[in-house]
Amino acid sequence: MSSKAALPGSENHSVVSHPQPGIEFFERVLSCARTADGQLVACTAYEKGETGGIAVFWADERTGLTERIAMPATYPAVGQPAVAAAQTEVALVWIEADQDAGWRLMHTILTNRRPGPRRCLWTSPSLLMAPALCRYDGLWTVAFTAMSPDQHLSVCYAAILPGGPIEPVWLVSSGEDANRPAIASNGTCLMLAWDTMTEDRSSIDYLIWSAVGQPGARQTICRADERYLSPFLAADRDGFVLSWVISSDVIEPERGIVDHRTMAGCARVTEKSCILMPASTGEDPAAAADLRPGLLGYRRYSGYYGLRRRPRPVVCADGVCLVWEAMLEPAVLHEPDAVASTASSGQLIAQKWTGGGWSQPRMVHQGGSHYALPGSSPTTEIPIIYLDLLSDPAGPVCRTAQVNPDSGVLQKLVADPWAAWQPYKPAAAAQTRYTTTVGGTTYQLFWADTHTHSVFSPDAEGEPDELIRFGRHVAHLDAMAIVDNDFYPYFGLTRLKWQIHLALAERFTQGGAFACFPGYEYTYHDAGLQPDFNHRYVIYPRGRGGLFRRTDPASGTLDGLMQALEGSDALPVAHHTTWRLSASDRDRQVEVCSSWRVCKEESNQIERRLALGDRFSFIGSSDTHRNVPGLGGALTGIYATALTPEAIFDAYRNHRVIATQGNRTVIDLSVAGLFIGQSGAARGDLPVRLQVLAERRIESVTLLRDGQAVRTFEPEAQQLEVRFLDPRPEPGEHVYYVRVKLAGDPSFNAPDGVMDPARVFFSDDRARYPHNFARADGPFAWSTPIWLQTD
Repeated sequence: MSSKAALPGSENHSVVSHPQPGIEFFERVLSCARTADGQLVACTAYEKGETGGIAVFWADERTGLTERIAMPATYPAVGQPAVAAAQTEVALVWIEADQDAGWRLMHTILTNRRPGPRRCLWTSPSLLMAPALCRYDGLWTVAFTAMSPDQHLSVCYAAILPGGPIEPVWLVSSGEDANRPAIASNGTCLMLAWDTMTEDRSSIDYLIWSAVGQPGARQTICRADERYLSPFLAADRDGFVLSWVISSDVIEPERGIVDHRTMAGCARVTEKSCILMPASTGEDPAAAADLRPGLLGYRRYSGYYGLRRRPRPVVCADGVCLVWEAMLEPAVLHEPDAVASTASSGQLIAQKWTGGGWSQPRMVHQGGSHYALPGSSPTTEIPIIYLDLLSDPAGPVCRTAQVNPDSGVLQKLVADPWAAWQPYKPAAAAQTRYTTTVGGTTYQLFWADTHTHSVFSPDAEGEPDELIRFGRHVAHLDAMAIVDNDFYPYFGLTRLKWQIHLALAERFTQGGAFACFPGYEYTYHDAGLQPDFNHRYVIYPRGRGGLFRRTDPASGTLDGLMQALEGSDALPVAHHTTWRLSASDRDRQVEVCSSWRVCKEESNQIERRLALGDRFSFIGSSDTHRNVPGLGGALTGIYATALTPEAIFDAYRNHRVIATQGNRTVIDLSVAGLFIGQSGAARGDLPVRLQVLAERRIESVTLLRDGQAVRTFEPEAQQLEVRFLDPRPEPGEHVYYVRVKLAGDPSFNAPDGVMDPARVFFSDDRARYPHNFARADGPFAWSTPIWLQTD
């Protein structure tokens, strides 16, 4: 038995950019339990080529030795395992799915570290996800999320009786989505907690079963203008300790960046009471811990492969601890040299409840990621299991350790590192919508952000349904897509996560009101480009479509991807500052602006490709990894006949779109009778009709032909409407489009390769934005070109 459970490969540029087909990768979440004889058992899902299953890691607390057991799946899509231990038994539940056969909740008992017979507990034609497990009253009890008959997310629970399927109880309330259940027992009582989201409220809800086996009344914990998400539970003889994520929207007003203030909530819960355990009753009577270090930018925010929004309670021999994973931003610390943060290497933070409050947070471990720990420990120390992605040249390994919450480096923060961030109050949704008529057809202008990332991506934050609700109800989007990365070492979009994306897109799409497209990012790199980006994100109009990743042999090249997409409704979009379009007719959409780069203004790639004859739509989409869809610095305006997926995709394919830097500026352009995105022929003087409507002062509006200004207007107002002639362009093909610059700073991101803190960090240069930050409402907007052949 080895002291390290090896995971193949290593994190280096060749693996990041050019992974071998069939490389093994994993889900980001490790579930963990501790056995009575001092063994840690953790599990996650893996995929390797066409196969997948559950990886179970065993770790001995005394020796540190670990072993990996593979449980291949029956169905092609598998994941979200949860493990629990009680007395001598270790039980496991997970989800499997098949496009034709439906969804299955699976269960097994692990004996002598090996899985026993597998049992299907329940089948469903609709979505199943997020199972949780515990032992109560001599039986294993399972809770999970399922799609209710009225197409809402519902939490279900059931006792696992010997033989036969379970009979779940549904916790269904009209208009609610209930998700992410946590379940625990202290031997006397059973507690089930979950999060609930509606259009205007987000809460933690729970039930407690007493010794007589009857659940008490449903209880709710919430606070106005905050999202309460992702509960975690631990139990002791006195009751339960409940923790959760508290997220509220904030803005840095001077730079116009929207983000989140993320804290941890914690409460002592019994059948009769729920007592909050705040860090400071004076400062915030609900927040038990501050999760902002490394999550909310002070000088420099960065993505992280681990999971930073999982505050978990642990009951130890001498009290209760709250433990969470972080990737600390050194600039917020008084002693920055004490931490070494990278995308692959973070820290574990712990604090202890002293009766009157929480001790000061301490960094109790660093150098790992994807930390997992049980809900209880019989000693004053906490056993942990985690992934080490960097130290072994042979590749990532699974390790275990014991941490002491009373030792470690105190997390001392500099004074008011986030003082500039203020509560964000979203503007009201627009009451009117711009319309225009082209050739007898009336089009409405809809607004979309189709490039956003959830926690399913290796370095992003935010649950998928959380993002969708933010996009619709906070950012007031008409349409959006979550396009998680297909692979980034050593985590990626598994087949099960793809099935979840498809189901959630179908759940949240409402004809005439909102469209949610399923999609993914094909994280391809082309060695012939410098930088070597040639990424695509791929979206589908409805909750169906294939997943074709760069790690799959058939779609390991861009041409292979395009061949795989033939015959489907897929729409691929190129992005970043370097790309090369394929020969496929569907590969004709280009992201010209995102939170990473204002490519249209900071690079000559767009003009160069247009001059070489490429024809493509101008797309604005945020590429946000920070859970702010619609407020990440880029939007697409879509001229469509209706707010349905089919009508919007028709607009994309016919290039009736405009791109903006997050503003909602109307550009209505026709040249020689041709509308945005159209192509045709004309002769003589060309009539131009141009209307621009903005929500703030317009500095300039320029009509460009072949990259050169034809006319520039400086209206110094919020609107412009003009008609004029472009006199007799030279014979040949010409490309016309409009560039709008509103009042405001250029809102550029830090350029590639510039690492000088004096140039790129918030406090030093207001026209530059680090990493994935961007002004929510930047000043630029561009129409997709019109292509004209003149005699």
